[in-house]
Amino acid sequence: MKKFLLKVVLFFVLVAAVDVLSGFAYGYLRGHAKGGSTEKSEYIACKANEDIIIMGSSRATHHYNPKVIADSVGLSCYNCGEKGNGIVLAYGRYKMLTSRYKPKLIVYEVTPGFDYYEWDPYSKYLGHLRPYYNRAGVKEIFQDFDDGLSCIRMQSSLYQNNTRLVQDVIDNIIFRDNFKGFAPLAGKLKSSKVVMKEREYIIDSLKLAYVERFLRETLKDNVPIMMTISPVYCDAESAEMYSEAVRLCNEYGIQLIDYRHYDPISTNPEFFVDGVHLNENGANLYSSLIAKDIKKVIDTNNK
Repeated sequence: MKKFLLKVVLFFVLVAAVDVLSGFAYGYLRGHAKGGSTEKSEYIACKANEDIIIMGSSRATHHYNPKVIADSVGLSCYNCGEKGNGIVLAYGRYKMLTSRYKPKLIVYEVTPGFDYYEWDPYSKYLGHLRPYYNRAGVKEIFQDFDDGLSCIRMQSSLYQNNTRLVQDVIDNIIFRDNFKGFAPLAGKLKSSKVVMKEREYIIDSLKLAYVERFLRETLKDNVPIMMTISPVYCDAESAEMYSEAVRLCNEYGIQLIDYRHYDPISTNPEFFVDGVHLNENGANLYSSLIAKDIKKVIDTNNK
C-alpha cells in the first residue's frame, strides 16, 4: 500500500514538474518568436507602446495600415486586430496594454457578429488569451466566458498552451514580417455581384455588456476612443446591423465614423477581395482616409 501511494505521489510530482517546465518552454518560444501570430500576441501583451492602437476583427487587421496612418498623423501606430475575434479578445488586450501605458487613441473597427451578436462559441475568442491568463484583467474574462472549471484548468501551463505548440515552433523558425500587425490581402473581386448568406442576428447580451464595459473603462481611464466602420462593397451589410453600435456611441458620447458607403471605395470591386474585406490597395487608400479623421480626433483631444 505504501509503495502504491508513493508511486501516486511521484506521478503527480512528475506531472507538476512537466507542467512547470512546459511553462518555461512556452514562455521561451513566445519571447523569441520571429514573427507570425506568436510574435504579434507577445508584442501586444508585453511590449506594445504605440500612440495609436487599432482594434477589431479581420476587418481591422486587413484594413488599417499602421505605416500609412503613422506617416500621415506623425504618431506611432500598431494594429491589434485579430481575424475571427472581436470584443472578448479586444477587451483582454486593452487591459494588458493599459496595465503598462495609456495610448493616445484607440480606433475600434465595429464588427457586429464578433462584438454583440451571437456568432461563434466563446471558446474561439479565448484562444489568444489563454497564454496570458494571469495578466491584468484577463482572468475575469474566463470567469465570464468559460465554464466554472476554467479556474482549475487554467492553472496548468500545458492547458494554457496546448493548441499553440506547432504555431509557436514555426514562428520561432520562420521570419514573417507582421507589418505592425497589419495583414494585407491580395486579389480582387471576380464578380461585381456579392451574395451574402442569410443569417438570423440575435443580440448576445454578454458580449454587448463587454462592449459597454470597454467603453466605460476607456472613459474612466481617460483613453480616447473612436469607433469606425470601414467600407463594404455596395450593400454587403445592412445599417440595422450597426444600430447597437450607434446607440452605444450616442449614449457614451463617442464618435462613430462610418465609411461603409464611401463611394470611391465601396462601389469599386478593384479594392475588394470579397464583400466585406479590402485588398491591400483598398486598405492603403482607406488608411490614408481614416488617418485624417484620426488626426482631427487627436488634435481635438490635445486642445
